[in-house]
Amino acid sequence: MYETEQMNAKLKTAIDKAIIMRAENHYKEALSYQESIRFLFDESNPIYFRRYLCGCGITHFTLGNYEQAKADYLKALELPIIGSYDSLEIAAIEGNLANALVELGEIEEAHSYLAHAEKVLRANHVDDWLGDRLETRARAYHAEGKFDEALKAAEEAYQLHCNSFSAESIKVSKRTLDMCRASANTLAICAIEAIRG
Repeated sequence: MYETEQMNAKLKTAIDKAIIMRAENHYKEALSYQESIRFLFDESNPIYFRRYLCGCGITHFTLGNYEQAKADYLKALELPIIGSYDSLEIAAIEGNLANALVELGEIEEAHSYLAHAEKVLRANHVDDWLGDRLETRARAYHAEGKFDEALKAAEEAYQLHCNSFSAESIKVSKRTLDMCRASANTLAICAIEAIRG
C-alpha cells in the first residue's frame, strides 16, 4: 500500500511539474520533460496515464502538432474509466480532441466528440468547460460555413464564460463571437445583394 501511495505521489509530482511549465508558457521545455518521464506511466495506472497523455496532448496542440495531439487524446480515451470523476475528465479530453479535429479539418468527427462532452458537462453544471466546448463547436460550424449555428454556439459560450469570470476564457470567446458575427453579417449582406440582383 505504501509503495503504491509513493508511486502515485511521484506520478502526481511529475504531472504537476509539466503543468507548471505549460502555465508559464514553456511548451517546448514541457514537451521535452514529458518525453523524459514517459517511462513512469503505463496502463497499470490508467488515471495517471490518462492525465499524462492529456498533458502531452495539450502541449502538442499548443505547439501546432495537431496529429500528435489527436493521437494522445485518442490513446487517453482508450483507457478504462474508474470512478465518477473520470466522466468529467473524459468530457474534457473529448473537447480537447475536438479542438485538434477542428484544426485538422475533421469536423464531423469533432461534432461527435463535442456532443458527448457537452451532454456530460451540462448534466454536471460545469459551465466554464462547457463554454470551452461550445466555443469549439462555434469554430466547427464556422469552418462548415454554418454561420447562424456558429453564432448561436459562440453567444452561449461567451455568456457562460462571462458568468464564470475567467478572463482568458472571456477573451477567447469574444474573439470567436466576433468572428462568427462578422461571418453571419457577411452572409446576410451577400443574401441581400443576391436578392437585389
